[in-house]
Amino acid sequence: MFRKTRHRLAFTNASILFVILILFSSALYLFTEQRIYSQIDSKMVTEAKPYLLDERRLVYINQNYNNRSNLTKIAQTPTLYLLWDGNRNIAFQYPLTVFKNDELLFLSSTLSSSKGETVEIQNSSFRIINFVERYENGEERKILQAIRNIDQEIGMLKDLRIIILVGIGVGMIVAIITAFYLAQRALKPIQVSWDKQQQFVADASHELRTPLAAIQANTELLLHQPHQTIESESKTIANVLKETKRLNKLVDHLLTLARSDTNQLQLQKVELQLDKVIQTVIEQFSVLCEIKGVSFEATIDNELKMAGDEERIKQLLYIILDNALKYTPEKGVVSLTAQENGRQVVIIVKDSGMGIKDDDLPYIFDRFYRGDKSRSGNGAGLGLSIARWIVEAHSGRIVIKSQEGKGTEVKLTF
Repeated sequence: MFRKTRHRLAFTNASILFVILILFSSALYLFTEQRIYSQIDSKMVTEAKPYLLDERRLVYINQNYNNRSNLTKIAQTPTLYLLWDGNRNIAFQYPLTVFKNDELLFLSSTLSSSKGETVEIQNSSFRIINFVERYENGEERKILQAIRNIDQEIGMLKDLRIIILVGIGVGMIVAIITAFYLAQRALKPIQVSWDKQQQFVADASHELRTPLAAIQANTELLLHQPHQTIESESKTIANVLKETKRLNKLVDHLLTLARSDTNQLQLQKVELQLDKVIQTVIEQFSVLCEIKGVSFEATIDNELKMAGDEERIKQLLYIILDNALKYTPEKGVVSLTAQENGRQVVIIVKDSGMGIKDDDLPYIFDRFYRGDKSRSGNGAGLGLSIARWIVEAHSGRIVIKSQEGKGTEVKLTF
């Protein structure tokens, strides 16, 4: 799937780059061509000024076109001149006999042009400008035709075309390579997200299957013994209730993570009296510690304040403390310290439990990750993922340090 998408994206990128290259090259060539022709026309008009009253009106030269002073002026420029009478017959050309009769016939067909024009004669390129003298009634009197060889300029334009074509070819190769590179870079995070999503779905399906199987098995057991009393089947019913609660908790965690991934889960941040929020949590938690036989110690500064979502902060503390209690053996110790440190609030939870292996520490925030598979019954491996999301949503930082066999320390900084 990603291969086809990558090729399609690369083709689209290459096509866009190629079109941009073509448009830019065409614009460059047309601008250069227009600039060259404009400069040639400007020079030809400047050189013809001695014979003009204005840009398009001839000086009265009726019988003076053979005057040697005029010939001398003309000879000093690289422009050729043809003088046509009102009937469009050649009256004079300089230098003499430059053009043959058939060529003169062709040039006469260009006399109607009022702008600069490029023509091919004798396998050479010429630029032509016509200067027309008219009677007051508008009838044409004479036409002075200025002609200049532009083979050198045409050669420059041909060289420019070759350079542009080569540049387009090289640019297209570079564009294709660049397009594939950009497509690969663009799809990489998408592919990573896709792989994570697939893994998430697979792990979620596996985790959901276990409690569902247990509920189904116990329910079928009850149906096979319809005459038994509720009291006699209390253990089976308790198992169904236990797995239902587990399933409900798992679904709640999955929903939380799914909403956080799509930014649908909005925090309701308010000014919190954090010390009171922590006290509310540890009042319930201390009872659980007492039931398990684990000592609990708490040191909390007064007047701790922060901006946050109260329910999410409680959820965070429940997750951290629940993990600490879960992996701390009987007669162990769990402690919580909350204090102000400059402009920061720091919460530290420590336990004297089994700790985390060094190999597992880099992955503890990954969803469904459990380093010790033998502890799989203790949870789905989603708690710390949710904890990290809550901390980051509050612009905080969570750091976990642990030594196997000695315990774990979780440090929250807001």
